[in-house]
Amino acid sequence: MVFGLYTTLHNNHNNISKYHDLNVEPVWKMGWTGLGVTLSVLDDGLQYSNIDIGPNYEPSVSYDVADLDAQDTDPSPNMNSSDNSHGTHCAAIMAAVANNSYCGVGVAYEAKVGGVRLLEGAVTDLQESLALSYGLHKVDIFSASWGPKDDGVQVDGPRKLATAAFQRGVTLGRNGKGVIYVWAVGNGGYKGDNCNLDGYASSIYTLSVNSLTEEGLSCFYDEPCSSTLASVYVGGHHHHPGLLKRKARTLNVVVPELNGQCRDSFQGTSAAAPMAAGVIALVLQANPNLTWRDMQHLVVQTAMKTNDTGWRTNSAGFHYHLIYGFGSLNALKMVTAALNWKNVPEQRNFTLKVTGVPRKIEAYKSTVVLTTVDSSVYINYLEHVVVTLTLKHRKRGLLEMFIISPSGTVSQILTKRKNDFMTSGFKNWKFMSVNLWGENPVGVWQLRIINHSNMKGQLLSATYQFFGYHS
Repeated sequence: MVFGLYTTLHNNHNNISKYHDLNVEPVWKMGWTGLGVTLSVLDDGLQYSNIDIGPNYEPSVSYDVADLDAQDTDPSPNMNSSDNSHGTHCAAIMAAVANNSYCGVGVAYEAKVGGVRLLEGAVTDLQESLALSYGLHKVDIFSASWGPKDDGVQVDGPRKLATAAFQRGVTLGRNGKGVIYVWAVGNGGYKGDNCNLDGYASSIYTLSVNSLTEEGLSCFYDEPCSSTLASVYVGGHHHHPGLLKRKARTLNVVVPELNGQCRDSFQGTSAAAPMAAGVIALVLQANPNLTWRDMQHLVVQTAMKTNDTGWRTNSAGFHYHLIYGFGSLNALKMVTAALNWKNVPEQRNFTLKVTGVPRKIEAYKSTVVLTTVDSSVYINYLEHVVVTLTLKHRKRGLLEMFIISPSGTVSQILTKRKNDFMTSGFKNWKFMSVNLWGENPVGVWQLRIINHSNMKGQLLSATYQFFGYHS
């Protein structure tokens, strides 16, 4: 076996805990290699002739939606630019073949992998929706490492057609069990960005993934948000390299380049998402009956605490973190749990409009709005909580927002954004949290808005949407 993904697949670095990798080798030894599972990378193209990818390439789920006029099933990247290697990198992380003495080995090295070429110039809602649905009859897992620009200013997400495509994917995909959408949370942390303002990563339908250094710390670019489910080890720096007196070389992910060479410096949440997708392929081979929600439950129940501080525990006993989600993915724990997994009950949801609004948001003060969920609600096990709100404020980046559950669990759904000087506030924006996973929603909920500005604002409307089941 050629270990190209050193940090994540086989971390034997000095003074590093044995758990500071994906713990995937024992899973391979059990016989789970991704065989029978099909993945698709939605990106800038896929060089399927690449030595690491060719034997596992699946043409039936591949297409070029960047140029719809061509009606082309060839997902090859634009070779006029060396920058168009991103999708090929991600595909190799997921499913590069083993023992070919080339760059590395994929997490699910016997899985099939295809690709949709999407990211070429401006991308429309139609193109996104087609990419999210292409090959739905055969794809088990879609992996994507893109979204709004990570500049700490944007507030954007899927439009009407793409939103419908997500819903169609989790409803019709995998014969009704739902495809798994794995999404990178973004690399805008050093610019003060928050992935809850990325509507792709914060969708309830995506399994969003963040990055870890080889020491189990956050990477300097990691974005905080309450919608992140898990993290994986990709190497890199905890502090921005520009701030380091001595720029020590870190262990990173090895991937094939378009020119036949190997690159040993690929990282970021762009690497984290396909790595997680590879683990999920191993899990699906072990138990093909898992639904898209079962997979999220498995992550929540098996993810491991990392070395950093800032961990909290909710009233259901799950530890969670604003950056790491529920912790680092552990392939062996996930597969072991999946082998005897009982499918979770049918998803239920209900919507509750917040009363007592409009409400003024005073300068340099905390505004608290209380909402009561009564016992008639037929959910006693929460999965996702979504707060949709509209507010006016001329210094949007100086707001923080929290929701506090009836049991007292605090979830920060918005952090301050140092680069966000927009004066438009928020309009029907959905803030999602998984931090309340497993809790009972009955009781009094708090929505707390902290204004760190000398300007007043106004909360115009707010609605809670609770997703979960009744056990």
